[in-house]
Amino acid sequence: MGRFAALILSVTFCTSLFAQIAIVTDLDDTVKRTNVQEPEKALYNALFTQKIFSGMNDLLDEMSHYVDDVFILSASPRLFNYNIENLLEEHEIEHKEYFTRDGLEDKAEYKYEKIVSVIESGYEKVILIGDDIELDPVIYERVKTDYPDKVLAIYIHRVTNQALPESSIPYYTAFDLAHREFAAGRMSEEQVAFMGQAILDEPEFERAFPEFTHCPKSGFEGLGLEAFEGLEEVTELVDQRIINYCR
Repeated sequence: MGRFAALILSVTFCTSLFAQIAIVTDLDDTVKRTNVQEPEKALYNALFTQKIFSGMNDLLDEMSHYVDDVFILSASPRLFNYNIENLLEEHEIEHKEYFTRDGLEDKAEYKYEKIVSVIESGYEKVILIGDDIELDPVIYERVKTDYPDKVLAIYIHRVTNQALPESSIPYYTAFDLAHREFAAGRMSEEQVAFMGQAILDEPEFERAFPEFTHCPKSGFEGLGLEAFEGLEEVTELVDQRIINYCR
């Protein structure tokens, strides 16, 4: 089956099963390489760089074939709106809306309330994507506790490699997140293979694992990725590239 036909099948299949799905994704250190752990560098990156983690724009594009809308949830103050708009435009990240924070708002409450506002605006399901640097895992778990039938998945980018709540599904790259989406029956095999090839073709692997992120020397070991015959080769190749880079 060709990739185009597979996409049509994915759209038809997933739309019938999961009507009105929204993605709510954090921005800094989830999509954008910001380095929130070092405030001076984070400020510089927020103002002057437009660097994203390898494949995250492609991932959101592939997921757009079966989700209705993408929301970008940033805890940055509103004075960074212009910079965020430039980032989303430069990397062609389609989205319905992006959120930024009033400087006086508590970050955790702000994020929780924005996610709830998306859920209560009429979406039947949400997919939450964040990172393990600050409070995303805790906030997302709270959302899942309060709206247990609404949250399809919670994906957390391993940046610090801290312990995560059971509700969180850890990922290292856009590829293994796509792999999880295939296992959940939402993404097609061809889409995942495309994401894998994109990671393999990445000329600068620092875009996947910048120096401030946890670099897994054992690759995907410990993530518990399911084995799928059609994806075995590309998964092994990506895994080996990660191992070779992180040694």
